[in-house]
Amino acid sequence: MSIYSDAGEAVPAEFRAGVETQHGDFGRHWIDRLPGLLESVCRNWHLVLVDVVPRHGYLSVVWQVEQAAQSYALKLTVPSETFQLETAALLAWDGRAMVRLVQCDAERGAALLQWLDASVSLEDVPLDQAVAVAGEMLTAAPQIDRSTTNWFSDARAEVEQWRKAWPSRNTSLGRPFSAAMLQAAEAAVVGIMGRPEAEQPALVNHDLHYANVIRDWNGHWVCVDPKPLIGPPEYGLAPLIWRRYSGAENSLERVKSLCRIAGLDRELARDWLLVRTVDYALWALEAGLTTDPANCCELVDRLG
Repeated sequence: MSIYSDAGEAVPAEFRAGVETQHGDFGRHWIDRLPGLLESVCRNWHLVLVDVVPRHGYLSVVWQVEQAAQSYALKLTVPSETFQLETAALLAWDGRAMVRLVQCDAERGAALLQWLDASVSLEDVPLDQAVAVAGEMLTAAPQIDRSTTNWFSDARAEVEQWRKAWPSRNTSLGRPFSAAMLQAAEAAVVGIMGRPEAEQPALVNHDLHYANVIRDWNGHWVCVDPKPLIGPPEYGLAPLIWRRYSGAENSLERVKSLCRIAGLDRELARDWLLVRTVDYALWALEAGLTTDPANCCELVDRLG
């Protein structure tokens, strides 16, 4: 067997199952062809596989490789529009508080990335330190050319769609939110839509949270796996409140800290936190989660 066959054999069963669940027969065939894809990409980009055992998320697998004696992360995933948007966003962030994209082949689902130290994330450091680092990351909002805006979802358009679906979703789930809570969230949508649009569109990370921030080998904190869309930095605050949650009052203090660190508009941040928390709680209940929806309902009650 070749080193690439060994690497394919080392892909964990849970990753295989996740890809097959998401992509069906196409995902299963992609897994079967993964050793050949890995070998082809390594040869084309002059990469040496360092370790056959990969890291993995739900739908992507990452091997440590070397190119000219420099370590990198080679990420392979099923080609998709989501992956194309992620790589386009990484080019826009250009390494500013974000993992640096070195090379990519979006059609094959391959990306060569900066190699990072995944042994510690912001989940593992004191909360005050984690909030300070994440707050600075909220300010990294790359502006994009208007000709590329149709590539990305727009936060304002999304929230209008959320609002329309809330009543029926809430009813189907047994009304976890009272009528007053939904009215407060709908008022927050009105507040958001009443703000003028930014003169120059910018990207925000839908999924900035503590576990997605790890260190480079010089000790600097770097965000990975962005989920980009067009919106204000206030939009990105919500996951930093849901994660490491310790009550509504503590969360409101954390909102103040993040707004102060990142120079955010506190009223707009509150509105986005409220509407995102309602939508996330409904999604979490639909997915069968328990702890997160309870926390979100408590937070919405306090915000409303």
